Amino acid sequence: MHPRRYETLILLSPNMTPVQLETFKVKVEQILESQGAKVLRTEDWGRKTLAYPVHKELHGQYLLYDFQAEPKAESELKRNLKIDEFVFKHLTLVLDTKFTDEKFQEEKAKLAAKPQKKDPQDPSKSYDEDNPPNFATDSNDFEEAPVYEPTTEEEEEGVKPEPQKTQEPQKTQKAPRPHKPPYRPHRSSKPNPAK
Repeated sequence: MHPRRYETLILLSPNMTPVQLETFKVKVEQILESQGAKVLRTEDWGRKTLAYPVHKELHGQYLLYDFQAEPKAESELKRNLKIDEFVFKHLTLVLDTKFTDEKFQEEKAKLAAKPQKKDPQDPSKSYDEDNPPNFATDSNDFEEAPVYEPTTEEEEEGVKPEPQKTQEPQKTQKAPRPHKPPYRPHRSSKPNPAK
């Protein structure tokens, strides 16, 4: 069986100390190495606000692992993540089903050549950490909005043109709601003894 490329995103408790976080990272890497996996990259995304509460917490620590491994190594990592008390959630994706050592070396070379930091103004662009962009002096790539300039006829008359009105869609009338009978409690099948 060919080794595969996996990407695992782990959501951790925000209450972890930096020491606990580092020991967790070492633990995950040891699990992967013991199963014969090769770690391509790891990213610590830091503490983020969650969209909804998870385990009654509104924040969480994110870790991303990109690695080459056999399916048994991935299942062992999943088993250990389910047991760990600091792991809220985890998600593993298979990025490539035939991720050979040659492909691993190519990806490693690409990652080494590419800067890791993202431009805060444009996340699709990267920049070198040693030479960050200067947003105050760098030129902006946007066009200015057109300015209204009145024509000579309008200047003479002192009239400003009215903005064009857009046609509103016609409102359709709603169908009347069907009549609901008033609520009546359920009649029991037993006769009323008072009668």
